[in-house]
Amino acid sequence: MKKLLAVILSFGISTAAAHPPDGGAATYLANEAVMVSDHGKKILFDPLFDLASGPYLNVPPEMRAAMMSGAAPFDHVDAVFISHAHDDHFSADAVIDYLLANENVQLIAPGQAAHALYAAEAWDEALAARLTVVDLAQGDAPMRFTLGDIEIFAVRIPHSGQRSRATVQNIVYRVTLGEGATVMHLGDADKIAADFAPYKDDFAARASDMGFPPFWFFGDGTGEAILKDQLYINHPVGIHVPANVPGFLIETGADYFSTPGETRPLHKPQ
Repeated sequence: MKKLLAVILSFGISTAAAHPPDGGAATYLANEAVMVSDHGKKILFDPLFDLASGPYLNVPPEMRAAMMSGAAPFDHVDAVFISHAHDDHFSADAVIDYLLANENVQLIAPGQAAHALYAAEAWDEALAARLTVVDLAQGDAPMRFTLGDIEIFAVRIPHSGQRSRATVQNIVYRVTLGEGATVMHLGDADKIAADFAPYKDDFAARASDMGFPPFWFFGDGTGEAILKDQLYINHPVGIHVPANVPGFLIETGADYFSTPGETRPLHKPQ
């Protein structure tokens, strides 16, 4: 708690860390929420949820307020990506409030999240022009599209705990920020190699500079092999890490986010 409080209090003077002089950066917000900025582009993954479940972190109030108002470092955001419609990743009301307050931001979301938006009392039909719906069934071919010079590859991969959550539209996004970095967000994907195998050539066609897998991809070698040999992620950084970081995760020596506000450079120094 003391560590988190220190981050919240220092948030106002830490914005420079989100834009290091040697290139772009990934900044952790909480749970699976990450901001990525590079070459004048800025995107957010899973940033707008109301309550993380169980042991997971919520976005600190001051950070949430800055995001909602578009204050630095959350100014000039190009797009928000939603991985799936679970409460610890997505709130329809919060997303609508954000879009109404930040009129230039595009939203990319799975069909289930889109339906929740349409059903919300505050939904404004004018927002539909800024929404790209990734309405994929299991086994569908990936979607490829662009927002300006941001390139997006989206594919449905089963949510962790597949049998009990088979209906969940969990979307893995690979996003290239114009002339900048390529990053990947896995949502709550399960670490089963067969789920990724049909798309291996698609992932091989463009390696990701950084990827954000849930923490359960680390620890037994299975997930690490998927990240390296099937997803072609050069630098994976774990997310969805509980507030009390599991001992096994610490022991792996893997990189992971656990404190809101911490950052990683997207590019290795030359």
